[in-house]
Amino acid sequence: MISDLDVVKNELLKRQSETRRKRSLPALAGKVLSKAARTLFKSARAGRVTTSGACITRQYQRFGNFNDALRDFNRFRPDNLKSFNGKISGRTGTVGKHRITVRNGSSNGSPALEIRSYKARGEYVRKFRYYNP
Repeated sequence: MISDLDVVKNELLKRQSETRRKRSLPALAGKVLSKAARTLFKSARAGRVTTSGACITRQYQRFGNFNDALRDFNRFRPDNLKSFNGKISGRTGTVGKHRITVRNGSSNGSPALEIRSYKARGEYVRKFRYYNP
């Protein structure tokens, strides 16, 4: 004999199986990206925060050289890759709503990795400067 509770339980299980989807590739890609970001932030030392209009920039310092910065850049697996050359050369690409740029020099001469996030009230920039002790 089937009770009312069994009927409700079966109905809930049926609905759950209909609406629940398996993880898709973007969800797995998100795990890769969050791991890349977590690794980057864990091994960096936070520096100063500067503002310019609606732009907030947070600077970080990391041990390493341009090859280390390029390796960290590639861990994010950016799309729309473009290279640029000149006095300072590097690569730029996008990951979701973020623009990621790696370059072999910066205002203080050290290699840098920059992550720009565009927000409704301006933009948020995180700059990782690589240096050798």
